[in-house]
Amino acid sequence: MQPGFTAWLLERSPRYPGIWVQYGHALKESGELRDPDKLAQAEVAYRRAIALDPSAADPHLQLGHALKLQGKTEEAQAAYLRAFALDPSMPHPLQELGGLGWTEAQMAGLKGAVAPNSKDGDIVDQPRRGLMRRKPGFVALADRARDARQWERAAQLYRRALARNPRRPGIWMQYGHALKESGELRDPDKLAQAEIAYRRGIALDPGVADFYVQLGHVLKLQGKTEEAQAAYLRALALDPSLPDPLQELKRLGWFRCAVYPNCRDCWIALIYRFLIGQS
Repeated sequence: MQPGFTAWLLERSPRYPGIWVQYGHALKESGELRDPDKLAQAEVAYRRAIALDPSAADPHLQLGHALKLQGKTEEAQAAYLRAFALDPSMPHPLQELGGLGWTEAQMAGLKGAVAPNSKDGDIVDQPRRGLMRRKPGFVALADRARDARQWERAAQLYRRALARNPRRPGIWMQYGHALKESGELRDPDKLAQAEIAYRRGIALDPGVADFYVQLGHVLKLQGKTEEAQAAYLRALALDPSLPDPLQELKRLGWFRCAVYPNCRDCWIALIYRFLIGQS
């Protein structure tokens, strides 16, 4: 994604932390060859994302990368530590700390401080190598299954992660995705479970537009057209820059022509222009 495009999105939705993270990625990648200005801008973008959602681990991880590229080693270590504290299942913070010179003993002490009550052998000793290694957590395993399109296994693992910590809206979304994909061929039970998962995520974080987009998709698959329309409209109201709600509403017959949102006749186009501040 190009920095210019994400900057355009942020002009329209400056309080969406995910877009700030993507903007930081675009800047960091374009400044990978040590362009000081781009890397500094990436750092600012990640910090903006953290200010909007300080409990998300990934912006701290990405901030660490940008700080490391700028030679700010101590600040990078602090960012990686914060990322690990927020989500001990993430392998990257420990890997980066090891790359910055942390010893196995230091990292073992960190694991013990952050996750002293680990269960199911999350942290195991491998004396043959003299190392303390962390088994992948449920989220990491679920992500791997998701990436391999093993939807049933992914759903089971996300469910286990949520049993430990049910107040993670992002995991509810991933759980919903896995259920929806495994029930794509109109499995009523799986689709109903996916709907519940998205609604749980919304209850935890009602300001995220993508939850409503995904809820709209699963409602549509269940034939709940009116509820799907309401979900897409809510997503559009929360983030008018998202293309999916408009496209889905068009498929559901809300537009009389194919030139939205510039058409002056479609009443839904009038709503769209109002939402993004056009006259």
